[in-house]
Amino acid sequence: MSKFKLPTPVVDDAKWTEIWKDGESFGQFKVKYQDTQSAKWNLQYKRIVEGLSKSERHRADNPKNEADVLIKRHLFIQILAAHYIVDSKMVAADGSILPHNMADVLELLLTPELYFIAQELDQFSVDEDNFKAPAAAKEAKKN
Repeated sequence: MSKFKLPTPVVDDAKWTEIWKDGESFGQFKVKYQDTQSAKWNLQYKRIVEGLSKSERHRADNPKNEADVLIKRHLFIQILAAHYIVDSKMVAADGSILPHNMADVLELLLTPELYFIAQELDQFSVDEDNFKAPAAAKEAKKN
């Protein structure tokens, strides 16, 4: 027990969120809290970077053009998909619902025209307020 005031704890439960744009749903996603400052997240990042060649690592860390920037973006999307999106109901081009599978989630999130989905899911997953314990969330709304 700390003698200092601590922040409200974050629950480990995944939460559903739906992604909308221009009045259309692009799917529902069950997402876990992503603490990008944690040792766990940093290890996930390190492990995924180890899969890159030495030149790709250098390009990701020292981008000179759009293609270099995309390397790092793809790494972050892969971490999000592999560790923080635990279920999904993606809307297919014909309007049907696609069942959750990692290959489809990655294909969706890595489609340039759909980067906004990855961005919104990333923003949702790092926002502690979306994952606070129910009693703590009610208390936070009062203040």
